[in-house]
Amino acid sequence: MLNYSFLNINYNDKLVRNHFLKIVLPNAFQNKMFENSNVLAVKHSATQDPLIEHLNQHLMSNFGTPPISAYCLFYFTAPLPIHLDGHGNLPVTRANLNLPLSGWEGNLMNYYTENPGYVTPKALPNGRTFCDPNQVTLCDQFETTDDWVLVRADRPHNITNMDFNNPRITLSIKFKDNPSFEHLYKCLVGEPLSV
Repeated sequence: MLNYSFLNINYNDKLVRNHFLKIVLPNAFQNKMFENSNVLAVKHSATQDPLIEHLNQHLMSNFGTPPISAYCLFYFTAPLPIHLDGHGNLPVTRANLNLPLSGWEGNLMNYYTENPGYVTPKALPNGRTFCDPNQVTLCDQFETTDDWVLVRADRPHNITNMDFNNPRITLSIKFKDNPSFEHLYKCLVGEPLSV
C-alpha cells in the first residue's frame, strides 16, 4: 500500500514558506495560539488566509482537487507518538497535502501495520488519536524533504529523528469531505493509484 507521494504542484514554495514562517507563525506565537510547547498546532479554515485561498484555487483549477477545508501549521520539537490524524469527534483524516517549511532535514516519517488484535484508538478531545506502540509494527519509512508530499493520514504513523534545536514546521492541508488518499493521488498525479 502506498502511504505517501512526493509531488510537484507547480506552486511557489518560497512564497508559501515566507508567508507562514515570517507572518503566520510569529502571529501565532504572539497570540498564544499553540496547544503546548512540544507539538504546536494552529488550525484555520481555508478562507482565513489569502495565500491558502489562492492555493485552493490553483489546486482546484489545475488538478481538480476538492476545495481546501482547513490548514494546520505544526511546530514539532520532539518525536511524535504513533497516531492517526483526527479532529475530536470528526472522522480520522484520510489524507493530507503537506509542505515542510523548515526543520525537515534528517526527519523520518514512519508507517505501521496493525498487529493481530489491534484496537482502533478513539480520538481524544483535542483531536489526537494515539496508537498503542505494542499493537503496531513498522512497515514503511521515508526521509522527509522540502517537497510537497501527499500523505496517508488514516494509517498509524509518526515522525522521528527530529532536532530539538531546529524544530520541524509543517503546513498541512485538509480537504472538504475528507477524500481518500487514492482520490487525491489521482487528482494530483493525474493517474489512478496502481495496486
